[in-house]
Amino acid sequence: MKKIINYHQGQGILENGIVTETDFKRKFQGKCEVIFGLGNGYLGIRSSTEESYLGQTRNMFVSGTFNKCNTNEVTELPNAADFIRVDFFINNEILNLEKGTFSNYHRSLNLKNGVLTREFIWISPLGEKFSFCFKRFVSFDNLHTICSKISITPLNCKASILIKSGINGQVTNSGAQHFEEGEKRIFDKEYLQMLQTTNQSGIVFIHNTFHDFKNSDVKVSSRFEIDRRKVSMIYEGEASKGETFEFSKISNIYTSRD
Repeated sequence: MKKIINYHQGQGILENGIVTETDFKRKFQGKCEVIFGLGNGYLGIRSSTEESYLGQTRNMFVSGTFNKCNTNEVTELPNAADFIRVDFFINNEILNLEKGTFSNYHRSLNLKNGVLTREFIWISPLGEKFSFCFKRFVSFDNLHTICSKISITPLNCKASILIKSGINGQVTNSGAQHFEEGEKRIFDKEYLQMLQTTNQSGIVFIHNTFHDFKNSDVKVSSRFEIDRRKVSMIYEGEASKGETFEFSKISNIYTSRD
């Protein structure tokens, strides 16, 4: 049995325990970020897309970590650092579905196993065609863990691919900043860590992330970048037509309340 969900002008479908979005429109981001949200009782993530668009809201909250950022604000769960955002530069063009065209778009959440999948073909303003596949889930076996896998395949050209990904603590609660600056660390030039402490309740958040390219067809080079409340890795590689640039991002979050 198929049921049409009343969102995205009829583009939401529920069938066999899978909720599917069949088109992308920026003005519906907020509604879809909530519908496709992921959580496991310990943490919850609003399902914004990896690439950035105007009007997005990037949220991750950890149960029980309340804070009041100053005397004139309410007590609330602080918005923890963002693991989800990834910036993509393909042949010097930034991935943006509002530039160029796209086809075969769908995003689906499997309510049985909790896997969020998004796939599409993007045709850049230069007419170059690329296939993208994103998978994401939060673990029920290890409540602290968030995993994602991203694949990029050039379909009619070769591609110079650069991605920037890491831990972004520049997010806020609608402008209210609940964290002190904190410490940023990089171990063995690949393991990223950021420690932040809430400014009133004194709860320490420990964010960790790692990028794994072992299943990629493409050899990559890497370097790191540190900014205020942010630590990132930058990876670059050259993919021939039909080769897949693929990586997994494995992240976790702990707090001093655990």
